[in-house]
Amino acid sequence: MNLVSLLALSSFFQNADATSIKMDYLPVGHARSDPIITQTCLSDHVHTFYGPQTVHPETDYNTLINTPTNQNTGNVEENKSLYWHPTVYSYDRNSNTYTRDSMAQTSAYYIWENDVNVQAFPNGFKMIAGLNPGDPFNFPNAVAECVGSSGCEKEDCYTENTFFPSTACDELEVSMSFPTCWDGLRSDSEDHMSHVHYTLDGKLDGPCPVTHPQRLPKIELFFRIMPYDGGWHTFSDGSSVFHADYMSGWDEMFLQNVLNECRTDSFASLPNSFCEEFLTFRDGPKCIDEDECDFGDPVLLEKLQAFQPPPLDILNTVTTEETEVVLGNLPQGTCTGELIPLDGGGNPTTNAPTTSPVNLPPVLLPTPSPIASPVNLPPTDAPVVPPTTPPPVPSPSADDVDECENRCWDRFHTCETASDQTCEAYFSECEQDCYYQAGEGGEFSEEEDLLDICIDEWCFEDKEMCWRQGNHRCLRRRRRCIRRCNE
Repeated sequence: MNLVSLLALSSFFQNADATSIKMDYLPVGHARSDPIITQTCLSDHVHTFYGPQTVHPETDYNTLINTPTNQNTGNVEENKSLYWHPTVYSYDRNSNTYTRDSMAQTSAYYIWENDVNVQAFPNGFKMIAGLNPGDPFNFPNAVAECVGSSGCEKEDCYTENTFFPSTACDELEVSMSFPTCWDGLRSDSEDHMSHVHYTLDGKLDGPCPVTHPQRLPKIELFFRIMPYDGGWHTFSDGSSVFHADYMSGWDEMFLQNVLNECRTDSFASLPNSFCEEFLTFRDGPKCIDEDECDFGDPVLLEKLQAFQPPPLDILNTVTTEETEVVLGNLPQGTCTGELIPLDGGGNPTTNAPTTSPVNLPPVLLPTPSPIASPVNLPPTDAPVVPPTTPPPVPSPSADDVDECENRCWDRFHTCETASDQTCEAYFSECEQDCYYQAGEGGEFSEEEDLLDICIDEWCFEDKEMCWRQGNHRCLRRRRRCIRRCNE
């Protein structure tokens, strides 16, 4: 066993519990802007943003922290951080047309170990993750998971992109894990990556390098496309590399209190972990009982949509470039194109309300009376054609629903089997580490009782946690699948 494995095992023995928070978003908008890379001109490619409605290149910490709550697409009032990634497009090579994919909902999970001096992001902190996937210390931090895979739904399913699947999916879930180790000095670096580092084994409880000794909460950013039709999809920079950007909008002292005080016994990105007693959820109260709550769509989407601000007018505040449907080449090129200056209308908060919006009942306009009509039509003997009624959409038959639900259960059992195999493999690896530690020269070679404790307690508890988290994930997928069978 190498030194990295020894350090990781030692870290696990000392710190076996952790906390996580799930925060949800809808997109702010899509623009060729990158406030980390270029503050005075348009960025190289289009990004999709989540959080405060401040996506102009000049956005900074002061802009974010002073954003009114009602101009944030996220569900936590105190989190005014901004997240973004290259926009995802579906490409039709026959017409040479790019069509922007619609994001269902996006989640930012914050995960940290308890009692290990985790530091809140300092005011003004920013970082980029995923730009160097070939770096051996970056580990597999970008994942595209196809839930409910099926045949491609397009006439042309050809693709040259190696990140997005060519098959269709009930849901495509794409995630990015950000680094958790910090040099403790810089809130940014020249390449926007060097001031942070992944743990040496890529795990949450793994050791940090001596150059980056300070722990940060781990951010896992998920975006979802539902349904996903397969075929050729690509990022807006034309690559198969997923990267994501983060600019903190937290009050450092407030976040530090949450990290110090909140405990939810959650070592991963779970859907029912919130720290609600420390944070203000705009879609609260949150439900954490999986037997009573549905943590998936469309219930979650409805709650998110209920407090969304009016759409941000990107075309009049950032750039006039079209990003929804693009014929030919996607807009690209650093500092090319026209950036609308802040004093020319580019400040998205200029025309936004500064107080909480009031939900008024809809105003029904009266139907114009025939007498008030300024147009006098001559009489006609032609028969009046009744308005056509669209044909009713047939409801799925009971047999169709039963067949669909049976497929959901089959996928559930497959998911459970794969999860169990993963947990068993991890337990075997942990058991081998225990025997190594008990061997000559090991950490507890002279403590016979520690071998039994290592296997029967530490490894078993880890296996139980692995199984519980995997089971939660499979249950969410089954419920989502069955719900769609009845739509």
